Amino acid sequence: MSRTTYGFWFQVSSDPHRFNGEDTIAATVARRARDGDPVYRWIADAPGALAWVADIYAAAIRAILPTGVEMHPARSDLDPPIGEEFVGPIRLDDCSWPATYPRTSAGELDLSTLLSRIDLGQLLGRAYMLNRS
Repeated sequence: MSRTTYGFWFQVSSDPHRFNGEDTIAATVARRARDGDPVYRWIADAPGALAWVADIYAAAIRAILPTGVEMHPARSDLDPPIGEEFVGPIRLDDCSWPATYPRTSAGELDLSTLLSRIDLGQLLGRAYMLNRS
């Protein structure tokens, strides 16, 4: 089965502050922690906590992707660096995704809508509660 790029994190993220190809899941988590509820700011300033929440967010993203679609890690070794990449089958006829996966008007997988189903605020809240205990 031939594969193609479905887009990079900055293209499919629902983060209104995403800015370019260098944006990553970890940068989105840091922005949301820093700019959101003040009780979450410590996450942006604690590298271990930030990495932990970013890993949980990435795992939630991988879990929601349909069979055959993968998220490749960000590449900081490139010039310029790029964020996470989503790759999947070129021919959607080769896919047997249930109707519950959102599609664009062109019939393609709507990654932005799909990823918006994951509540990053809830993940930050969980990290806050675990840190308190």
